[in-house]
Amino acid sequence: LGMNGGILRPELFIGKFGVTFIFLMSGLSLELSELKEAFSNYKLNTAVQLTTFAAWPFLIGVPLTRAMRKFVPNLLPPALLDGLLILTCLPTTVNMCIFLTSAAGGNVASSLCNAVISNL
Repeated sequence: LGMNGGILRPELFIGKFGVTFIFLMSGLSLELSELKEAFSNYKLNTAVQLTTFAAWPFLIGVPLTRAMRKFVPNLLPPALLDGLLILTCLPTTVNMCIFLTSAAGGNVASSLCNAVISNL
């Protein structure tokens, strides 16, 4: 029923409509002026994107995988270490980004804008 190719077609709903639905529901809960202001905050958006795609992989991913290859070379196979490095280059998930920002009392509009930008 819920398997790929089944009656419910979760591969289509989750992959194509699920993320769109999350963006839509998050966006509808905010004022348009808040979203415009968050999107036009170039300094914050640039800092978040650089941290996500440059600082995090090079300051955490590369040293972590190199240290694991050097100090515990047999702990993980090389392909898994490469995958770990690739994971540090991926953007955050939309739902967790917005949920954690909202729970911490942060700027949800900026969180949504940066989640959208990083997932494009």
